[in-house]
Amino acid sequence: QKEASWFYLLYFLGISGAFLVKGPIGILIPLLGPVIYLMWNQKWSHLFSLPFLLGISLPLFFVGLWSWLLWKEGGEKFLHFYYIENHLNRFTKASLGHKKPIYYYFTSIWGALGPWVVFFPLLLYRWFRQWKDLEEGEKILLFFFGAAFLFLSLPSTKRRLYLLPLLPSLAFIMAVWMGKEGKVLWQKYEAPIKKAYSLLCILFGLTLLIIPLLFWWFHSSQWLRGTGLTVLTFLLVALLWIGVKDKAWRIELMFLPFWSIVCLSSIGFLQDWNRHKSFAPAMKRIQKIVNSHPAALYKGLELHQSLVGFYLKRQVPYLGDEKDLIQFLKSHSQGYVIMDIFNFNHLSPRVKEKLQEIMHFRRKRRSILLARSKAF
Repeated sequence: QKEASWFYLLYFLGISGAFLVKGPIGILIPLLGPVIYLMWNQKWSHLFSLPFLLGISLPLFFVGLWSWLLWKEGGEKFLHFYYIENHLNRFTKASLGHKKPIYYYFTSIWGALGPWVVFFPLLLYRWFRQWKDLEEGEKILLFFFGAAFLFLSLPSTKRRLYLLPLLPSLAFIMAVWMGKEGKVLWQKYEAPIKKAYSLLCILFGLTLLIIPLLFWWFHSSQWLRGTGLTVLTFLLVALLWIGVKDKAWRIELMFLPFWSIVCLSSIGFLQDWNRHKSFAPAMKRIQKIVNSHPAALYKGLELHQSLVGFYLKRQVPYLGDEKDLIQFLKSHSQGYVIMDIFNFNHLSPRVKEKLQEIMHFRRKRRSILLARSKAF
């Protein structure tokens, strides 16, 4: 709306924050759908209006400022690595990890949406049969969801957690649908809906209860996240049955995705904080060694003749010679490359031996992957 110019400011301010958190993808995901919708309906006046142009200049300012700081830190090769290798090449080349087929999200979205996925087929039916009756706000949210979903399906790197930015738009769409038709549906099929939803929640909760136990049994660190999801699921189910007393469909049900995101973010933050706390002494030791032996480190890794070199050339392609490597280690992220190497599972025995000599490790039978252990 033209009279709500402040909306553009808030909208693009949020996009700017998304860029600082996630890079260029933070601009494309929230901007792609609404822009395509305006172009589809030939509403060019919105795209070229003064509030929109002033708003789009805000994230562009942050992009320019952040790129300048990036260039100041690592030079043109660093910019090329970040924007070209780490973003553009994800769409044009095979990724290093999490490689999935293009239809991966079409199958995994059903599990990613949790218990409320049971209503998704009804929404699909309404979108295709009642498109003309949808309000403009619903259509914008649908374009937001559809454009971002297809865009995320293009790169070879795919993970279910990448669908999290789509959940708010889908939650609002479900809320609008239930506000219009949910009450009629509830009155007509109250008993079977209650039974089906309660059974689905129980099965979903039991699944989340079993998964963290399996992670814990196999000594995986993911059990904490699974336990948090389990507690969250049972808590939400309990609150749902306490709150629904008047036989009316509660719109608050659609805010389950938001609480899931909050819970996942909190658990992830606690994990990262705990990991950073445990890594702090090791990182100080790494920085000291890197500062004192950068040339020996480069020579010992044999950057262009080993599997480690193959990995580093794909991750950090601008390390063309010893001078570049030393500059990178000193000015950018001391120890970061080494930490990545320790998380790489395809080191040759000769390279492991070289790393043990450089890092002053005692030779043991176990793997060099000690980054997550107390011994490291």
